[in-house]
Amino acid sequence: GIAVIPLFGTIVQRAGMMTQGCGGTSCQQVDLALQAALKDDTIGQILIDVDSPGGSVYGVEELADQIHRATKPVVACVNSLAASAGYWLASQASEIYITPGGEAGSIGVWMAHEDWSAAMEKRGIRTTLISAGKHKVEGNPYEPLPADAKAFLQSRTEDYYNAFVKAVARGRGVPVADVGKGMGQGRVL
Repeated sequence: GIAVIPLFGTIVQRAGMMTQGCGGTSCQQVDLALQAALKDDTIGQILIDVDSPGGSVYGVEELADQIHRATKPVVACVNSLAASAGYWLASQASEIYITPGGEAGSIGVWMAHEDWSAAMEKRGIRTTLISAGKHKVEGNPYEPLPADAKAFLQSRTEDYYNAFVKAVARGRGVPVADVGKGMGQGRVL
Protein backbone atom coordinates (compact mmCIF):
# COMPACT_ATOMS: atom_id res chain seq x y z
CA GLY A 1 0.00 0.00 0.00
CA ILE A 2 0.86 3.64 -0.31
CA ALA A 3 0.33 6.03 2.58
CA VAL A 4 -0.70 9.50 1.43
CA ILE A 5 0.31 12.32 3.77
CA PRO A 6 -1.12 15.76 2.97
CA LEU A 7 1.14 18.80 3.37
CA PHE A 8 -1.25 21.63 2.57
CA GLY A 9 -1.24 25.32 3.43
CA THR A 10 0.96 27.20 5.83
CA ILE A 11 3.39 25.06 7.79
CA VAL A 12 3.71 25.54 11.55
CA GLN A 13 5.53 23.49 14.17
CA ARG A 14 2.66 22.09 16.21
CA ALA A 15 -0.98 21.23 15.68
CA GLY A 16 -3.45 23.57 17.26
CA MET A 17 -5.46 26.68 16.56
CA MET A 18 -3.12 27.79 13.76
CA THR A 19 -3.83 24.67 11.72
CA GLN A 20 -7.36 23.63 12.67
CA GLY A 21 -9.82 24.89 10.09
CA CYS A 22 -7.28 27.31 8.59
CA GLY A 23 -5.92 25.08 5.85
CA GLY A 24 -2.53 24.70 7.48
CA THR A 25 -0.32 21.77 8.38
CA SER A 26 1.89 21.20 11.37
CA CYS A 27 5.23 19.46 11.31
CA GLN A 28 3.95 17.52 14.29
CA GLN A 29 0.96 16.16 12.32
CA VAL A 30 3.12 15.18 9.35
CA ASP A 31 5.71 13.51 11.57
CA LEU A 32 3.02 11.47 13.37
CA ALA A 33 1.62 10.32 10.03
CA LEU A 34 5.11 9.55 8.71
CA GLN A 35 6.03 7.50 11.79
CA ALA A 36 2.74 5.57 11.60
CA ALA A 37 3.34 4.76 7.92
CA LEU A 38 6.89 3.64 8.63
CA LYS A 39 5.66 1.25 11.35
CA ASP A 40 2.80 -0.16 9.26
CA ASP A 41 3.91 -3.37 7.51
CA THR A 42 1.13 -3.00 4.91
CA ILE A 43 2.66 0.28 3.69
CA GLY A 44 5.48 -0.03 1.16
CA GLN A 45 5.75 3.57 0.02
CA ILE A 46 4.87 7.03 1.33
CA LEU A 47 3.49 9.82 -0.85
CA ILE A 48 3.64 13.37 0.49
CA ASP A 49 1.01 15.42 -1.34
CA VAL A 50 2.37 18.99 -1.25
CA ASP A 51 0.53 22.26 -1.84
CA SER A 52 2.18 24.78 0.46
CA PRO A 53 3.53 28.33 0.26
CA GLY A 54 5.82 27.52 3.21
CA GLY A 55 5.60 28.84 6.71
CA SER A 56 7.60 28.91 9.90
CA VAL A 57 11.10 27.45 10.09
CA TYR A 58 10.41 25.93 13.50
CA GLY A 59 10.18 22.15 13.32
CA VAL A 60 10.92 22.04 9.58
CA GLU A 61 14.59 21.03 9.83
CA GLU A 62 13.73 18.22 12.23
CA LEU A 63 10.88 16.93 10.03
CA ALA A 64 13.09 17.18 6.94
CA ASP A 65 15.63 14.97 8.70
CA GLN A 66 12.87 12.43 9.49
CA ILE A 67 11.75 12.35 5.85
CA HIS A 68 15.34 11.99 4.64
CA ARG A 69 16.02 9.09 7.05
CA ALA A 70 12.79 7.24 6.22
CA THR A 71 13.35 3.54 5.76
CA LYS A 72 10.69 3.33 3.05
CA PRO A 73 10.62 5.20 -0.26
CA VAL A 74 9.13 8.67 0.10
CA VAL A 75 7.78 10.44 -2.97
CA ALA A 76 6.70 14.09 -2.97
CA CYS A 77 3.97 15.12 -5.39
CA VAL A 78 3.87 18.89 -5.77
CA ASN A 79 0.29 19.71 -6.62
CA SER A 80 0.72 22.62 -7.31
CA LEU A 81 3.09 24.55 -4.98
CA ALA A 82 6.06 23.61 -2.83
CA ALA A 83 7.62 26.87 -1.76
CA SER A 84 10.00 27.73 1.05
CA ALA A 85 9.37 25.37 4.01
CA GLY A 86 7.14 23.27 1.74
CA TYR A 87 10.05 22.74 -0.63
CA TRP A 88 12.50 22.18 2.23
CA LEU A 89 10.36 19.19 3.23
CA ALA A 90 9.62 17.96 -0.31
CA SER A 91 13.31 18.14 -1.23
CA GLN A 92 14.04 15.35 1.25
CA ALA A 93 11.87 12.82 -0.59
CA SER A 94 13.46 10.07 -2.68
CA GLU A 95 11.68 11.48 -5.73
CA ILE A 96 9.73 14.65 -6.52
CA TYR A 97 7.02 15.01 -9.15
CA ILE A 98 5.32 18.29 -9.99
CA THR A 99 2.17 19.13 -11.90
CA PRO A 100 2.77 20.86 -15.27
CA GLY A 101 1.52 24.20 -13.97
CA GLY A 102 3.14 23.80 -10.57
CA GLU A 103 6.01 25.66 -8.94
CA ALA A 104 8.70 24.67 -6.48
CA GLY A 105 11.59 26.38 -4.80
CA SER A 106 11.60 29.74 -3.06
CA ILE A 107 14.72 28.74 -1.17
CA GLY A 108 15.30 31.55 1.25
CA VAL A 109 14.43 32.86 4.68
CA TRP A 110 13.09 36.24 5.72
CA MET A 111 11.86 38.12 8.73
CA ALA A 112 10.47 41.60 9.15
CA HIS A 113 10.79 44.42 11.64
CA GLU A 114 8.12 47.10 11.71
CA ASP A 115 9.02 50.50 13.16
CA TRP A 116 5.79 52.04 14.42
CA SER A 117 7.51 54.82 16.38
CA ALA A 118 6.80 57.70 13.95
CA ALA A 119 3.12 56.73 13.53
CA MET A 120 2.68 56.39 17.26
CA GLU A 121 4.41 59.70 17.88
CA LYS A 122 1.96 61.40 15.50
CA ARG A 123 -0.90 59.97 17.54
CA GLY A 124 0.69 61.06 20.80
CA ILE A 125 1.35 57.52 21.96
CA ARG A 126 4.57 56.67 23.73
CA THR A 127 5.44 53.15 24.74
CA THR A 128 7.73 52.37 27.63
CA LEU A 129 9.21 48.90 27.55
CA ILE A 130 10.18 47.40 30.88
CA SER A 131 12.42 44.38 30.61
CA ALA A 132 15.21 42.40 32.17
CA GLY A 133 18.05 41.16 30.01
CA LYS A 134 20.01 43.38 27.66
CA HIS A 135 18.42 42.05 24.47
CA LYS A 136 14.95 41.03 25.69
CA VAL A 137 13.06 43.79 23.85
CA GLU A 138 15.38 43.83 20.87
CA GLY A 139 13.47 44.18 17.61
CA ASN A 140 10.34 45.67 19.16
CA PRO A 141 8.17 47.79 16.84
CA TYR A 142 8.17 50.87 19.08
CA GLU A 143 11.59 52.13 18.02
CA PRO A 144 13.88 51.99 15.00
CA LEU A 145 15.89 48.80 14.74
CA PRO A 146 19.41 49.38 16.08
CA ALA A 147 22.32 48.26 13.87
CA ASP A 148 23.47 45.56 16.31
CA ALA A 149 19.95 44.10 16.53
CA LYS A 150 19.64 44.12 12.75
CA ALA A 151 23.01 42.35 12.46
CA PHE A 152 21.86 39.69 14.95
CA LEU A 153 18.56 39.12 13.12
CA GLN A 154 20.46 38.93 9.82
CA SER A 155 22.80 36.29 11.27
CA ARG A 156 19.82 34.23 12.46
CA THR A 157 18.21 34.50 9.03
CA GLU A 158 21.46 33.38 7.38
CA ASP A 159 21.77 30.43 9.80
CA TYR A 160 18.33 29.16 8.80
CA TYR A 161 19.06 29.82 5.12
CA ASN A 162 22.31 27.83 5.31
CA ALA A 163 20.51 24.92 6.98
CA PHE A 164 17.83 25.07 4.25
CA VAL A 165 20.42 25.09 1.43
CA LYS A 166 22.37 22.19 3.00
CA ALA A 167 19.17 20.15 3.38
CA VAL A 168 18.15 20.74 -0.24
CA ALA A 169 21.64 19.79 -1.43
CA ARG A 170 21.52 16.61 0.65
CA GLY A 171 18.00 15.71 -0.44
CA ARG A 172 18.53 16.35 -4.12
CA GLY A 173 22.08 14.98 -4.25
CA VAL A 174 23.72 18.16 -5.53
CA PRO A 175 26.57 20.29 -4.18
CA VAL A 176 25.69 22.98 -1.64
CA ALA A 177 27.32 25.60 -3.88
CA ASP A 178 25.00 24.66 -6.77
CA VAL A 179 21.93 25.21 -4.61
CA GLY A 180 23.21 28.52 -3.24
CA LYS A 181 24.23 29.91 -6.63
CA GLY A 182 21.31 28.58 -8.66
CA MET A 183 17.93 27.57 -7.33
CA GLY A 184 18.67 28.92 -3.84
CA GLN A 185 18.11 32.59 -4.61
CA GLY A 186 14.54 32.81 -3.36
CA ARG A 187 12.45 32.36 -6.49
CA VAL A 188 10.17 29.49 -7.37
CA LEU A 189 11.01 27.51 -10.50
